[in-house]
Amino acid sequence: MVSAQGVDPYSLFSLTGVSTAISSKTNLNLYGVYNPFDQIKAIAAIPLIRVNKYVTLSPSCMYVSLPGSRKEFHILGSVQLAFPLGKHVTLEDRNMWWHRFRESELPDLDFYRNRLRFIYQKSMRDKTLRLFAGNEFFYSFDQGRFSRNRLGFGAGYPLVSWLTAEAVYTWQVDRNLPNRSVAFLTLTVPLDHYGVFRRRSPNPSKQRDKQLPVF
Repeated sequence: MVSAQGVDPYSLFSLTGVSTAISSKTNLNLYGVYNPFDQIKAIAAIPLIRVNKYVTLSPSCMYVSLPGSRKEFHILGSVQLAFPLGKHVTLEDRNMWWHRFRESELPDLDFYRNRLRFIYQKSMRDKTLRLFAGNEFFYSFDQGRFSRNRLGFGAGYPLVSWLTAEAVYTWQVDRNLPNRSVAFLTLTVPLDHYGVFRRRSPNPSKQRDKQLPVF
């Protein structure tokens, strides 16, 4: 979610954090983010509010440390729509406003991001395997034009009762930066498994499989 600043043809964002259900319709995800290629570090808070089975809201924020001791604060507000296409396939449409508060000598930046992806879900060993592929474009309000596009695919699966993994590969095309391969690896510890905020579910793995972190 942080723009790649380097010229290396490869980039990797690793996210490690926790997730818990605050209520029956609200999940909170907290992550530490590190990109060794671009020397980016961040802390992200991502709440997921399910209005119904078709609409999810995510008023998120992130504190980012960039090379050269530069710091930024990001607001990422999104509305995610789900359109079931059958028993196992869903079309997901995420619409996001991304605002970057930058240091005083630099102007703030605003983007609109739209991600369309097809998600295939299949039950495996009482857990849910998620395979997905899609495209995301970025529109810069400051430049008045499209600034970036990501075409990618990935998978998510609860490895064990206390750890869920998600891996994503994208081919990123930028207007102002070299094109590059960008990967995302997310490891999430579901605190619901340890009874945080609510009593343990009779089958906690199924509860966690309903929604993986939105990144």
